[in-house]
Amino acid sequence: MGIPMDSAGGAIGTTFMPRVLREAGVIEAIGARDLGDLEVLIDPPVRDPGTGIVGSDSVLAVTRTIRDAVARDTHPDGKLVLLGGCCTLAVGAIAGLRDAVGEVGVVYLDGHLDLYDGVNSPSGEAADMPLAVVLGVGPDAWGTAAGAPLMTPDAVSLVGFRDLDEARSFGSVTPDDLPGMTALDTAHIRRVGPASAAAEAREGVEAEGRPFFVFVDLDILDESVFPNDAPVPGGLDWPELRDLLAPLVRDPACLGLAVACYNPERDPEREGARHIVELLRDVVPAGGA
Repeated sequence: MGIPMDSAGGAIGTTFMPRVLREAGVIEAIGARDLGDLEVLIDPPVRDPGTGIVGSDSVLAVTRTIRDAVARDTHPDGKLVLLGGCCTLAVGAIAGLRDAVGEVGVVYLDGHLDLYDGVNSPSGEAADMPLAVVLGVGPDAWGTAAGAPLMTPDAVSLVGFRDLDEARSFGSVTPDDLPGMTALDTAHIRRVGPASAAAEAREGVEAEGRPFFVFVDLDILDESVFPNDAPVPGGLDWPELRDLLAPLVRDPACLGLAVACYNPERDPEREGARHIVELLRDVVPAGGA
């Protein structure tokens, strides 16, 4: 399912991600049934003074659209693969999964915490805020539209972040404020190795009978191997991401995954698109999408 959106507003940047990945052969690579694209444009590109969110009304509307589609297309006989777009999609996706199967966990792979709200976010872009919204500490209007809180911190493993000091300086909520959350930064991944970090992340969301979803913001990668819109130094390389992601996606309790934050405008030779397709081919179980 394609979710062509960019939280900066308008048909720019990551809005083109699903189309370019299809052109690069992603559907064939993972053996998927193509569900097409949702209509989820965020517009206008203006920060709302009430909520503090860029394109606020459209963010709430597209969250409902994604929620309904994910609830409709989540099935026990396959893994749902969402091609973003930007991190904004995570809220609707998690809400839709809850509607479909009940309580869920999320392993959230990202170079950022994504725990800002409409006041302390430096940009006001919805992509700064998804985890805050699902945990009930984000902008009230968005949380209300999504039915937040959608989960408690013990259902979240946040993996690969590198912006803790910056986020704290802006007044963001951090994992220290959310008892029960499993938080593994990039330095930790490198200390223990990607496979061990994946096992910790899985254990962090484990509860009897609770399935989980994997969300991947590709800025978990270092800019030297993957140019992106919000680079933070010291990210993973492609083999590290593959070794982190594969055991999570192949776990029988995994409902699927979302991949977000590839901007084709930064990738004129489409090298990044080819790497994403190869990554998904390597980690999605054969016939599992």
